[in-house]
Amino acid sequence: LKALAIRDKVLGLNNSVSLESCYQVAFTADLLDNYQVAVSHFERFLRHLKTIPEESALLDIQNITKAIIKLKFRLLPANQRLLVERLRAVHSQLNTSSTPYTIAAVVDKLYHRNPSEYLDSLLSRVSVSEQGAMAELVAVDPLIDD
Repeated sequence: LKALAIRDKVLGLNNSVSLESCYQVAFTADLLDNYQVAVSHFERFLRHLKTIPEESALLDIQNITKAIIKLKFRLLPANQRLLVERLRAVHSQLNTSSTPYTIAAVVDKLYHRNPSEYLDSLLSRVSVSEQGAMAELVAVDPLIDD
């Protein structure tokens, strides 16, 4: 983290060397189960990727978004994790799935918003049984599994 801070100060936040270090910090923090640090650095890297106009960045955007989603679910408080597991179990028993419209809407939200903020909002909406929230969670569900 100290080396990244020095690179950011000397080279700038958007310098390719700083951004590569940011990714390495996120990756290493994930391996060390330091999920908060991993999420914040993956999010910074993701913000940069979203500024790249070429389609070549889309796969990286998808992979980093998926990593953030997995990390966010690992960070859930026990009561929310239990809620998600119960809802997943109910939906697997009912053999329900998301419509293509719901999946497209979720992908759009994940791309245009901060994935962490979107998931926090989604879980809040699920906890108060907001209409449509459960269908969104079902659409996000495949991204949660390792």
